Amino acid sequence: MHIPKAICETCDMEFVIAKNGVIVEMLMADGSPYYKAVGDRWQCPSCKISIVTGLAPIAEHWEPSYDNHKADVHAHFAGELRKGE
Repeated sequence: MHIPKAICETCDMEFVIAKNGVIVEMLMADGSPYYKAVGDRWQCPSCKISIVTGLAPIAEHWEPSYDNHKADVHAHFAGELRKGE
């Protein structure tokens, strides 16, 4: 059985939902926009570290509606980190 849960390795606590509907702006390595997605923020109740999961795309950078979605989080693609990071 698969149960999609997240566990904080530092605190050994199960993450809890902190906010639904978090908008994430995905950026290219040079910082230019690529797309925006909506997901859920989960947080460790002990140390307060948070993650955003369950991303579903809502707009790509070329779409007219792109600027209608204000981003809560800005993220770079893994493997596309800027030089020196």
